[in-house]
Amino acid sequence: MPGPLFPSFARQVCLAALLTAAPISAFCGAADLPSIRGLLDAAGPTLTFSRLTVQTAPIRAFYAQRNFQPAWVSAAHRRETARDVLKNAASHGLDPEDYAVPRIADGLEPRTAPQLARLDIMLSTALARYGTDLREGRSTSLRPHRSRPPVSAATLLIGAAAAPDLHAYFAGLAPRSPQYRRLRQALSDYREIEKRGGWPLLPEGPLLRRGMHDGRVTVLRRRLAASKDLEGGDNRSLLFDAALESAIRRVQRRHGLTEDGIVGRRTRAALNVAVQYRLEQIRVNLERRRWMPDDPGGHYIFVNMADFTLKVVEGERTVLTMKVVVGTPYRQTPLFSADMTYIDFNPFWNIPRRIAVEEIIPKARESADYLERQGIRVLGSGVSQPSEIRHRDIDWGAAGGAFPYRLRQDPGPLNPLGRVKFMFPNQFEVYLHDTPSRELFARDIRTFSHGCIRLEKPAALATHLLPSLSMAEVEQIMGAEKRRVVRLAKPVPVHLTYLTAWVNKDGSVHFRRDVYDRDRTLAAALQKPATPLN
Repeated sequence: MPGPLFPSFARQVCLAALLTAAPISAFCGAADLPSIRGLLDAAGPTLTFSRLTVQTAPIRAFYAQRNFQPAWVSAAHRRETARDVLKNAASHGLDPEDYAVPRIADGLEPRTAPQLARLDIMLSTALARYGTDLREGRSTSLRPHRSRPPVSAATLLIGAAAAPDLHAYFAGLAPRSPQYRRLRQALSDYREIEKRGGWPLLPEGPLLRRGMHDGRVTVLRRRLAASKDLEGGDNRSLLFDAALESAIRRVQRRHGLTEDGIVGRRTRAALNVAVQYRLEQIRVNLERRRWMPDDPGGHYIFVNMADFTLKVVEGERTVLTMKVVVGTPYRQTPLFSADMTYIDFNPFWNIPRRIAVEEIIPKARESADYLERQGIRVLGSGVSQPSEIRHRDIDWGAAGGAFPYRLRQDPGPLNPLGRVKFMFPNQFEVYLHDTPSRELFARDIRTFSHGCIRLEKPAALATHLLPSLSMAEVEQIMGAEKRRVVRLAKPVPVHLTYLTAWVNKDGSVHFRRDVYDRDRTLAAALQKPATPLN
């Protein structure tokens, strides 16, 4: 147990100095050296060091289980290792200053017992925050859901204090997926590009294509060499040759552009994005990876809205890929994960109320036979067996926000759900489905839906998920215009994600346009102080 503490007023003044940046000698005498317990008793509900704030309670719980003995400062190498662990935050796209690293470095050579106590508490506070951020993500207000069971700061610190290798312990808290590791390597590589001065901007001008001689070609060669899309060759050459065309196709593939080997407006715009912006994209996507589960499932469906692509994955293999159409910027497709449990062939479309009020009812006012032509029925409020209301009996001029009926469209060629929808029940009422608007899949940017996800190859997905049926049998069911619901033998996880930067297995770094403007929001959140741990 600690000895008697100093008088109340002197004690409070001294402790205020210990928990701030003020010099201890200005306030505390040799007889006024408080313990770790004393510091925590005087700290109030939160501990704050620079931009770092943590609830006092879990830090106190950690020290209570070790009888308030120091965890990190008993040996110089131990506290230096703890500092180095925190400095490594930069390699994860996190800011070491958010973990008080400069202040810890300044106090790493304490000369008095109070300084040792304060340093130990500061290290515990920083390590708790850092470990939680690695494990769960830092910007929890934007995290769509918690992918891992919560672990208290006290539990995390108890494990850290007992770990024989502190670096290995914290490395184990970060995502273990190969996708995360590859993106961290890309962060390191692009930081090296930044140190070398980035890359040159390609000037405006006519299209550049194979066979042309143009002064801008030398700039283009240097730009591609900087990102390692073009290696070897004479960067002084003015000729747009076959090697340069191949490099441009690679750039277009990495940026989700049409692979024609021609440098037009969109390709030039992608090339001219500054390396600093690419680094920011990598940082925010590392955060998104921290939101994801380590184990997405042995067999799962992965939709990247920013890439407008769906992939079906078995183990480490992608067995099916297709284009998708996602929500507009005004009706964005949400981020979440859920289990697909059944497939609905030739489905009815129960028209969401917002769409009914904003889009369907105004058209019914303009044309008396609009609903009939579209195969849309007006139903009463009953759920199991709703009664049908004759649409000609409704005063559409008075219909609006208080519309007491439901609208449902019959299966058929006009139904926007197409011939099949794939159901994974969720709070957002979002699902995957076919579409009669096939022409939209030819677009590079495919943000046209009300929030659900339209599929380029729905029959292929249904055939994959129902192995007892052939493609011909699935297409026959889809063409029958008769509703049929088929339950899956085993639920399949569906992960709806939004990634604007990732690295493929071949090491190619991919970037996509931030069509929902979510990168900027997340980057701003990462720069703000995190919510205090509890």
